[in-house]
Amino acid sequence: MLGNLVTNSQDVLGWGHRMREIGYTGGAGNQPRWLFLPYGIDCLNWFPAGCVARWPDSVQRSFMYPSAVIDAHDLVILSRTSRHAANQHDADLCTIHRIPNFRSLAMELHQGGLAQ
Repeated sequence: MLGNLVTNSQDVLGWGHRMREIGYTGGAGNQPRWLFLPYGIDCLNWFPAGCVARWPDSVQRSFMYPSAVIDAHDLVILSRTSRHAANQHDADLCTIHRIPNFRSLAMELHQGGLAQ
């Protein structure tokens, strides 16, 4: 699964006021600037395998609606991306990301009870 990591969803860091000043139109938790690759064994509990792409310097930049295909041992991702758009939802380009040997990023998990 690919998804955005939510940051500062409750505005604990107090960024909300500054974000509105620079024209950010989303809510405190709507910052799709961190694209992550989580995985799970039951489609309910998810573990982060790693960060695929990020914009650490701007809340106006984002990755949206990622689509992935498996190419041998690699994962290739196409993302609608906002780099110089007016806001975090209006995309102005598409970006392609490749994660070599992506299955090796997952910790070994097993179904069932705890080992004794």
